[in-house]
Amino acid sequence: MHEVNIGATIARERSAAGVTQGALAAHLGVTKAAVSKWELGQSLPDVALLPRIAAYFGITLDELFAFRPQLTEDEVRDVYLELCRLFAEDAGAAYARMDELVRIVLGPASADGGAVLAALVRGTGARRGAFGQDVQPGRAGGGVRRRC
Repeated sequence: MHEVNIGATIARERSAAGVTQGALAAHLGVTKAAVSKWELGQSLPDVALLPRIAAYFGITLDELFAFRPQLTEDEVRDVYLELCRLFAEDAGAAYARMDELVRIVLGPASADGGAVLAALVRGTGARRGAFGQDVQPGRAGGGVRRRC
């Protein structure tokens, strides 16, 4: 299950915006100690404050919760096969699709296409080499065979 760590997000966003705990507290109508406790993970903000906190930092509630959707095993397989096909046909189109998937799966703040591939590899339970090959442990020459 996804662990809720709103406090870390609040601390990161507050620091990035150059806002003090006191200034955030004043804006939300809470004490500086309350903000400190949220950031330390000792308590959580009242649910009624969550939209205001997200709006203050210009982020979504999903981003505030650091929510990342999880792909099903079938979705991971389908995306992997789609990317394999695209790389074989047109690497530029494959990279463009990866960028699109990054924004869909990992959120707009992420721009690391390699993270999509890493998530796909983790999701398949397979060990993959560069460009989607299966890695066969213990075989000479790196033990790589084409998968797509």
